[in-house]
Formats: sequence, C-alpha cells, structure tokens
Amino acid sequence: MSIGLMNEAIFARMLILGIRIINNGLRPVSFEGPEAEQRETYRTLAAFAAEHGAKGNCLEIGAGLGDGLTLIQAAGEWRVSGLDGSRIAALAARRRGHDLRFADITRMPIPDNSIDHILGVECVVCLDYPEAGLKDIDRILRPGGALSIAEFRKAKPRGAALRLDELAKGAGLRLTDFRDLTDRARDSVLAQAEARGAKLNRIPPPFRRWARELSAVERSTRHEDWMTGKRCYHLARLEKPLGEKA
Repeated sequence: MSIGLMNEAIFARMLILGIRIINNGLRPVSFEGPEAEQRETYRTLAAFAAEHGAKGNCLEIGAGLGDGLTLIQAAGEWRVSGLDGSRIAALAARRRGHDLRFADITRMPIPDNSIDHILGVECVVCLDYPEAGLKDIDRILRPGGALSIAEFRKAKPRGAALRLDELAKGAGLRLTDFRDLTDRARDSVLAQAEARGAKLNRIPPPFRRWARELSAVERSTRHEDWMTGKRCYHLARLEKPLGEKA
C-alpha cells in the first residue's frame, strides 16, 4: 500500500474510533480526559512560538483533523489555518468548521512571502522529502518569519539539533532555538503504552504492526528506543532571515 493510501486509511480509522489527535504527546500538567498528552504538545508548541513574538498569519502543517488549530488559536494573537496531506482529514476538518485545506507540504498552494509563522507537530520528521518541504516553507514565509516544530527523532538531542541545523541551512533557514523535551515525552509515551496497547485489537490486521510501533507498546522498537535513550523529543525554531526573499 502506498504512503498516500495508508495516510487516508489512518484518518478514516481515526474518525471511526473517535480519535481526534494523534501524536506522541507530552506529560500534561493535569489530566483532563482522553488525549490530554497530545493536547499538551499543542499548547507547549504554541506557547513556544508566542514566546518568540509570533503573530499575524499562522499556518499549521500536517494539521490532521484540525482539533489542534483550536488550541493554537487560543494561545496567541494570530489568524490560524491549516494544511494536511490527507483528503479525508481535510474534508472532516472543514465539516467541523476548521479552516483547513488538503495540500502536499512540498508544493503548498500559498503565495510567496505571505505567512508570518508556521507550526508543525511531528510533521517535518515524517515527510518523505523533508528538504523539499522545508524549501517550500522558506518560500511561503515572510522574511523574519519562522517555523516552530515539536518533533521526535531517533537520535540523541545533540544529533537531532545538528540534523535540523543541516536541513535548515539547506532550505535557506536558520535554527535559532532548540529545546530538549525528551524526559516529558518519554514519560508520556511510556505511561500511555498500556492503554494504547489495549486498543490494538480494534485496528485492522494490515495496520496492526504499524500501530504497535506508533503506540510504542512493550516489545516494539519504539518502546525500546525510548527506554534506552535512543529517541529524543524537542522544540525547535527555524527562522527565515530578514531581507531574504524566496
């Protein structure tokens, strides 16, 4: 099955199961029901962006079903919209009233130098061609604008920062802030592993192996990576220099 078809199947299943947000998540300050950890990731990233003075037009890439847009909107003085590479996700989000369109992140239907800030939760790391995605992000960002991301990577924090710096420079961006959140993410992932594992029987067999890895349940490679310190989680800001035009 192609990645595109798998992506559509994932979101279709999320709609059937009533799952609104899917990411690794961060340990929440207080429990507030299902998906508290995932919502905490959005709040943390939005606060990180706002700390740097982000305002104006804000775009979430890889916005999924759009529920993160509400959390982002509440955290800053900006106008928020989203894009996702799944037609099913984009359609479902619009029916819920979110300003979200279907688009390939490497070829976004957005004018040059028109977006003040871009947010991505576990998006860039999952792109098949991150270099192409970052170059298109550079194209649509206004000079002085930035991409803020919350992502995991199979590397130590220093290795993840070096890789991001390399990708940023290749796209004409600058890595200006990097913060390690590995402890919060690991605690969240491991605390959720049992609950996520209990839901695996609801996943169709063709996707169950993939779901085991995504859920980081015991005996999965991802669970082992988190336990042995081979995987990290971070916030990062990639800025488009002032005076630069795509």
